[in-house]
Amino acid sequence: MQNPWLGISSGIDPVGLSRLLARAHERAAAGRPVPPMVRSVISDSWARAQAAGLDPTGPHVPMLLDYGDAMARWQEHPLARFGSVIEGVLGGVAHDVQHLVTAADGDGTMLWSMGHPRVLAASESIRFVPGYGWDEEVAGTNGIGTALRVDHAVQVFSAEHFARRYHGWCCTGAPVHDPETGRAIGALCLSTGIKGAHPYALSLVTSAASTIEALLGGELATRREALKSRYYELAARHPGTPSALVDRTGRVLACSPVGWLRGPLVRVEDGGWIASGGASVLHDEPLPHGASVVWGVPERRAASSRPAPDPEPLEIEVLGRPSARVRLQGTRVELPPRRSELLLLLALHPQGLTARQLAEELYGNADALVTVRAEVSRLRRQLGGLLGTKPYRLVGPVRVDLLELEARLQEHGADGTPDGGEDVLPGADSPTVRGARERLRALRTPAPPLPDAA
Repeated sequence: MQNPWLGISSGIDPVGLSRLLARAHERAAAGRPVPPMVRSVISDSWARAQAAGLDPTGPHVPMLLDYGDAMARWQEHPLARFGSVIEGVLGGVAHDVQHLVTAADGDGTMLWSMGHPRVLAASESIRFVPGYGWDEEVAGTNGIGTALRVDHAVQVFSAEHFARRYHGWCCTGAPVHDPETGRAIGALCLSTGIKGAHPYALSLVTSAASTIEALLGGELATRREALKSRYYELAARHPGTPSALVDRTGRVLACSPVGWLRGPLVRVEDGGWIASGGASVLHDEPLPHGASVVWGVPERRAASSRPAPDPEPLEIEVLGRPSARVRLQGTRVELPPRRSELLLLLALHPQGLTARQLAEELYGNADALVTVRAEVSRLRRQLGGLLGTKPYRLVGPVRVDLLELEARLQEHGADGTPDGGEDVLPGADSPTVRGARERLRALRTPAPPLPDAA
């Protein structure tokens, strides 16, 4: 079965197919039934164009921006940051087999183009250049507008275009989505004359769009980790106040206590959020990237004006244990060995450590950044997120049995402190932990007696 999103298959005569489609287009324009050879994605688009009152012989698409304004908007558009990706995936095809690569915003306004000079020159005659609007409602069926309308990559071949002046073209478009909202922020399109049409165009343009979406998703994940770190710092300052981190769409990314608030929330016009089915407005504190911290009190300022109780310390036990045990807000949590070592490193470096420094300590390889960041993320979730970033550090007061024992030994000496023989995380092997073990053993060793005076 043919891919319903493809306009032409391998081995098909493009000129013969174009003639068949032209006859089908004439039947549809005359109000007669559309032949079954026409794909449903195309016939549905034709029906929308006719319902909108478009004329297949009508005027050119409108110019919405002059070239300079289009270029300025392109520089500010999220897709512009991935120009090297677009050129890397599609640029070779554009020059080698005479195709045109274009990018449009989410409204279908073309903002950028590149390609073979001959195809670029031909595109000017049909206004397929930056600044012109290719939304389906004004241009009819086309690679950019229809891809955005159906929210799927689609190839539009020859007379599948609603407007007859584009019947000499094959245009293959794919939407690019914002991973946070799920909405299309723009579209990529690969275009050529009908004799150069090939089904590979659909997979190429889909690959380019998917690659950009994956990169956007990675950026979103990084932003969210930074936002969560900032949120947990704020929440730790007000341990008795329910709070939540909300992204710009109203999705709840984290909250304290866990389960206190569930999204999606609805933004109030005058500021704040309302929970689904709720009536009271939750006042918010803005964070970067449209995110907010919402507080479970009527007025954030009134709550902050009262002296807040001192937060309970994070208690960490590492003596005589194969892995760390922590106590936070009355709850004891056992950590796996690797996370135990990571936590102790942060406790022994209150000024913080970078991901590269942690990688060197834990793995002896400063390039193991992805693994370190994954462990930090798991540790943050397990501890309620009391971890700061840039550099990674523990937020709020911390008590470590190792440091308390060291302080007693330094004050009273080995004779005044029970030995117990506890070692520090026996399985841990980072330089800092090994140094802590050696320092503790030295403190536990009684000083030799002074020689008798001769």
